[in-house]
Amino acid sequence: RANERNGQADVTGILLFNGTHFFQLIEGPEEKVQDIYQHICRDPRHYNLVELLCDYAPSRRFGKVGMELFDLREHDREEVLQAVMDRGTSKY
Repeated sequence: RANERNGQADVTGILLFNGTHFFQLIEGPEEKVQDIYQHICRDPRHYNLVELLCDYAPSRRFGKVGMELFDLREHDREEVLQAVMDRGTSKY
């Protein structure tokens, strides 16, 4: 359901998971990103949310790949970091 909702809202980004915690970067139209974030905040499955940064960029950093999940338990952390950095610094 989240992927469908994100796609309809033109919201994309990355999601990191280490088995205990999630780190998510959300990109898209400002109003839609705020709507999705508020939906996450209201969801009782999510708690102890911390907004680290709210930034406005002229274009997406991670392209239109949907909400890409990186499970840190299944991959070497350095490889994941490199993949995230490569994805976030390349042009689409």
